[in-house]
Amino acid sequence: MAKRLLPVLCLLFALSHANGQDTITRTDGTTLKATVVEVTPAFIKFRLFQQLDTLLYQISTLDVQTLVLADGTTRSFAAAPASKEAPAKSQQQAAFNYETQYGRHLFWVSPLDLVYSNLTIAYEYILAKGKMGLKIPFNFSVTPPSRVQSLDSFRENNRYGLGLELNYYPHGQGRYRFFMGPALQYRVFRSYYYEFPGGTYEQKAADATMLLVAAKIGLYYQPTRRQLVAADAGVGYRYFRLPEQMQRNGFEISNRVYLPLNLHVGFRF
Repeated sequence: MAKRLLPVLCLLFALSHANGQDTITRTDGTTLKATVVEVTPAFIKFRLFQQLDTLLYQISTLDVQTLVLADGTTRSFAAAPASKEAPAKSQQQAAFNYETQYGRHLFWVSPLDLVYSNLTIAYEYILAKGKMGLKIPFNFSVTPPSRVQSLDSFRENNRYGLGLELNYYPHGQGRYRFFMGPALQYRVFRSYYYEFPGGTYEQKAADATMLLVAAKIGLYYQPTRRQLVAADAGVGYRYFRLPEQMQRNGFEISNRVYLPLNLHVGFRF
């Protein structure tokens, strides 16, 4: 009788273990046949299936892709955290780095010149390492000359001007940056004067020139990827040259020190 019961008991034991087989699939693709003892949010505790030892193992759920229980229930672990981290990583990659992803071309406008009906626009190119900028400003009048007779009215009677500036950025490009450098500008302005042929007043007009040499320091702030605002100040010297006909009539205008102060609005591309 005992000999007949032994095969039956072995068969029942094998069936019970087969029904208790769980499958753990790791994130690297490895499959483990196991008998799961406990599942927590952080770990899965299990014994190896059909092994003689009774050691209890545990594996982090971060290293598990899926768990298939003996009853067919399937649980996923690694896919959920990955999907939560993906938006954060994409947002981090999309964030603009003001120190390494700056545009090398800058377009500037100086709105303070509009007080004298002039407009100054400038193009600046940032060299390779971001520490040097070559700036070329162009100035022109947006209205006809005011015909003011004073020789000191070179701003009101301005016609056009062209300059060259070299800006040094000690800390390269970024959201807030300090810069300094020399500036040179040449301007042409209309000069009005009177002559007295035959004892009568006769108004004349001729172009005079002015050369500006200065040293400037300034700051810029870049609130967005493209927009900038900047301010600079310095010290310089103005050299004037009047036309010969004015010099013959005794007109003079003195060279002088000046303190430039400017506000600029820029666009980077």
